[in-house]
Amino acid sequence: MKTNHLFFGDSWVIGSELYKEETLRRPKNGRNVETFASAFLSLKYVPNATFGYNMPNFVFGRKFSDMLNAKHWNFGFSGGSISFSLYNLYEWIQQYPAELVHNNIVFLGTTAQSRDYARTDEDHCHYHQNINRHAENHKVYFKNKLKPVYPFSEYETTKTINEMYLLCKTHNIKFYIFNVWGPIHINEEINLVPDECWLTEKTNALFDLTTGTNFVDILGMPVTKGTTENEYESIEFVVDKSHPAHKEYIHPCQFHPNLHCHEQMANKLLEIFNAS
Repeated sequence: MKTNHLFFGDSWVIGSELYKEETLRRPKNGRNVETFASAFLSLKYVPNATFGYNMPNFVFGRKFSDMLNAKHWNFGFSGGSISFSLYNLYEWIQQYPAELVHNNIVFLGTTAQSRDYARTDEDHCHYHQNINRHAENHKVYFKNKLKPVYPFSEYETTKTINEMYLLCKTHNIKFYIFNVWGPIHINEEINLVPDECWLTEKTNALFDLTTGTNFVDILGMPVTKGTTENEYESIEFVVDKSHPAHKEYIHPCQFHPNLHCHEQMANKLLEIFNAS
């Protein structure tokens, strides 16, 4: 039986900035057609990729799928949210019902919990580091009333992951979740996802396990309980390019793993998956 791997996540999953790698860079005397063609798959399998910026054929997920002889589908999106991942899964089930008879496995790579997504009649709306202000006011109100309050993003994240897990269960799709570059905080009071679905601990990430370095240390991003310190305002990242891990696993990219890191992350993911 054919096996489909469906990877969901953000820019790390879709291969942002890999065009900066010397071996993938477009030569000055014209486009390297062979390199760019091999880096870009059919839009059926990478519907959210941006040609020339994302390199989905070289990402850790693709390498992982190839090692297990599985068909790789990649729904990553730069700046994407877990809500957008859920939307893409719904769309895949509707568009490709014939695929549901196969051995399908979803791999959800978590993203920043302060991101959100909405669909209108005319466009897709992505909200980056911009949680609903009314929810924040509501949170502050209850804080003043001395009642226990969970950050809005924790509730929304947990609810969305629950829905994705239950959707997979309904259609006999195996569901796995892992943190890609940073930790996540789950509201355990409403969590329905079994621990065995987690390929990483909720407090660590694939990048950490691969490199021995916490990526948020390279970014200088403040984190509390798995979410950014100030999740209601935009955050300015100042990357520490002098950090040894940045030199080995990020450069020549700025915010994303290089080719070497993608290869190492694929090997680590395979190790974790086999152990599970």
